[in-house]
Amino acid sequence: MCRIYNEVGCVTEIMRRLHKQGIWDFNSLDEILMFERGYKEKKQQIFLEHQASIEKEKADLESRLDQLNQDILASRKAFEDDLRMSIRFLQEEKDKLGDRDKHHFLLKIYTRIKVHRLDGRIKQCVSRLVSETPDTVKYNIHQLEIKSQRHQYLTSHFNKAISDSASGALRELDRRHIAIEQLKSFIAGAYGELEVVRIVRGFSNDVTLINDFQASFFKALYYSNENTYIKTIQADHVVVSPAGVFVIETKNWSAHSMNNSDLFSPIQQIKRAAFAIFTILNEGMATGGLRIRRHHWGERKIPIRNIIVLTKTKPQEEFQYAKILLPSELAGYISYFKPVFSIQESAEIAQYLFNYSNKIRNQY
Repeated sequence: MCRIYNEVGCVTEIMRRLHKQGIWDFNSLDEILMFERGYKEKKQQIFLEHQASIEKEKADLESRLDQLNQDILASRKAFEDDLRMSIRFLQEEKDKLGDRDKHHFLLKIYTRIKVHRLDGRIKQCVSRLVSETPDTVKYNIHQLEIKSQRHQYLTSHFNKAISDSASGALRELDRRHIAIEQLKSFIAGAYGELEVVRIVRGFSNDVTLINDFQASFFKALYYSNENTYIKTIQADHVVVSPAGVFVIETKNWSAHSMNNSDLFSPIQQIKRAAFAIFTILNEGMATGGLRIRRHHWGERKIPIRNIIVLTKTKPQEEFQYAKILLPSELAGYISYFKPVFSIQESAEIAQYLFNYSNKIRNQY
């Protein structure tokens, strides 16, 4: 199995855009596609979950209302029983005072005072028995009112209660769905790029695949073919084998897109990328950063071949500077070329390109 570096560019861009919107749920394209396939089912599932939740809340409220009524009766009865016991105790104390010797003047005065005080306490207990509501009963009555109102609302507006309960989860689900819908072009691109990865993965370990190859130049490269300067380039894939370097652009285009003259030509794109990679490799050999065995005839050339993979259909025409292939043709085309480097030299070229691209990627 070949060595593979980096995630494919479209998947990286998809994740970057999702993360920018605070969506961190997905770790792969498969997870995103699984989410999209199950989107409608998940909406229904959320509704059913919240319906069950509201039904349970309604049943719990009915049980709680019964319990609160019982608690109110029990608390009131305990309060009244305590007061009646206090009244009975005070009355017994008062009755005992009536049996004392009424002929002793000081005792008579003391008894009257004591009786008066007991009458006051008895009267206070009677008043509390008639008019006072204990705090526990007040609290339970307040809870009863709140829960009765909620129960009445759930009974009268059951479907709205479900919608209100589910609205937050549904909004978040829809937010993810909309974000993914806006990335359809990147998802389509990722399909094609991952198909190329699947094919190249089948090569032996003397082949290296670098996905999402990036390069930028402090001093822009002058590209004489177009009389322009190149500041940055990006290639979907760079395959390095003993046969050389293959620069691959992948397009998941329909026939309509392929014939749309407003779209940027992938041939122009890949030519620029290949020129930049050619410059990087030549600079590496000139400075000694890339060590390739020198032939006694002179410096050796690193073959760079351009491939455009169209996943759905391809034009009948042949083009200069790039080979147009379907995915089914890619493995055979790469394998066609004979080795011109040793496995070690091929690995060094791949490592040099990866290090160059990785240095650029880490700057951002």
